[in-house]
Amino acid sequence: MDFLKDLHLEKVCGSKCQDNIMFSIGPISALIAASFGLRSWLRYEIAGNLLFAFINFFRPEWFLGTLVNSPLDAYTRFLCKVDASYLVYAVLMPIFLWRTKDDSVFYGHFWAQLITNTFIVIENVFWYNDSTQWNYKLLCQSVSFSSVMILINVYFLANSKKARGFDHFDNDTANWVSKIESFMIFSAGLIMFSSPDKAMIGVSGLSHMHKSWCRLCGILLFTRSFESLFVSDYVWIRDKKNFLLSRFVGSLLELAVILLGYYYYKSFGQFAFCTYMTINMSYNALVLYGYAVTPKEFHVKSN
Repeated sequence: MDFLKDLHLEKVCGSKCQDNIMFSIGPISALIAASFGLRSWLRYEIAGNLLFAFINFFRPEWFLGTLVNSPLDAYTRFLCKVDASYLVYAVLMPIFLWRTKDDSVFYGHFWAQLITNTFIVIENVFWYNDSTQWNYKLLCQSVSFSSVMILINVYFLANSKKARGFDHFDNDTANWVSKIESFMIFSAGLIMFSSPDKAMIGVSGLSHMHKSWCRLCGILLFTRSFESLFVSDYVWIRDKKNFLLSRFVGSLLELAVILLGYYYYKSFGQFAFCTYMTINMSYNALVLYGYAVTPKEFHVKSN
């Protein structure tokens, strides 16, 4: 009996040791990437988001299998794909503005990431206390990583300069387009976060996990609006054009997921589909117009 107890204790300790190693990989690698400077950190952030987006879209059980206490249903898998599209959305801005001549354009991105991870920490604690579908590994893995992300983004905010463009110049279309699209994604994301029942139109039998994923998608969406708030301060017009292009590509990803959810997963009805499509196409038309009328050339705003 003592031998069996010792063997069981050894397995438990080995499992916890393995979990601790896995949980520490993300925070340690993030700190190492940030220590090499802004561009290195952005590369890490882009690679990390694309990796998790790929996993959530194609094999969500690889990641969620260790965090949840119940199997994934069809609607949860659809929500994982929505989350994957927003993970890509969150790094499209630094991808499309990578060749900028002014690194201050990333100031708004750091604010967005700081607020995103702050809400994720709060939401994860709420998930764990509110539902039995999540186990303790959610707090160990997600909260520890998000906390490190908060510290890193605070560091880059403290060491970055805000863009100092002028308010008046010969072409300000990108400014008002970015303000309108900021309001649109903030409103949509806030509804998803605060009222997941209203955001998931026509879906009955929603579980805590469904609502949790909807709130997470809402966080990833409405915090992108903080990037848009700083577009009017960009020094280079071409940076504004590339920013609007990143928004258009992100909205196309969202459109693809909507079509997938309606035609393949049958996740929502026709009324919900028409509502989502109307909002998405209106947003697409707005940012595409702003992109089309904004000049391509690098040009400094004139006073």
